Amino acid sequence: MPVRAVEEDHVRKAFYRTYIDAENDKAKSADAQVAAFKRALKKLIADKVVVGQKTDDGKVMLWFAHAEENYR
Repeated sequence: MPVRAVEEDHVRKAFYRTYIDAENDKAKSADAQVAAFKRALKKLIADKVVVGQKTDDGKVMLWFAHAEENYR
């Protein structure tokens, strides 16, 4: 089934570029980014907005769930 997918790492980097917090401590800010990304991705998967799959080499690929509907 052909779908356009992207590596989770690319999604994470884009998320981090747009994530804003009021934390002055860089380590705490980095931890907050990680936690926020995990929460956001978990919600997108639970809400069936995003679908993912691990490749044989361990990379996680993500795509919009509606893309699968186009190929049914």
